Amino acid sequence: LDQVRVEPKKASSILRKDRLSHPDDSDAPSLVSESTQQQFLEACLGFLLAGRLDDAKALARSHGQPWRAAVWSGGQPMGYDKQPNDQTQKVDVTLTGNPNRFLWKRQVWKNGRRLTATGGNSVEAAIDALLANDVESCLANPHL
Repeated sequence: LDQVRVEPKKASSILRKDRLSHPDDSDAPSLVSESTQQQFLEACLGFLLAGRLDDAKALARSHGQPWRAAVWSGGQPMGYDKQPNDQTQKVDVTLTGNPNRFLWKRQVWKNGRRLTATGGNSVEAAIDALLANDVESCLANPHL
């Protein structure tokens, strides 16, 4: 999977009528072929199945789809990171994760179910099912 090469989507390919289009906009022009997109999603799914979410996000960013990496980042549970600060001799506490994770998880779950019901991309539906812990969709998906 580390050797999969996918053509990055050029910034100009998401321009439509002098404005940026949404990544889900089916009317938006794309320089990436359907098979290349499918190969890219299969590589990301392989990373997820191997427990390498950070690698899947890095692959998405490097191939011109940073919005996917941002979406996939929403599942990190909220918590605190404590780091000692040598200058102040105190412990710095930073908030980590997504405070609205429950909303994110529900939306990813709904998107995966919508893709499955409408006959959308089954690899993308598999990724959403994995991220949302949707066991029923995972068991029904041929890619899992």
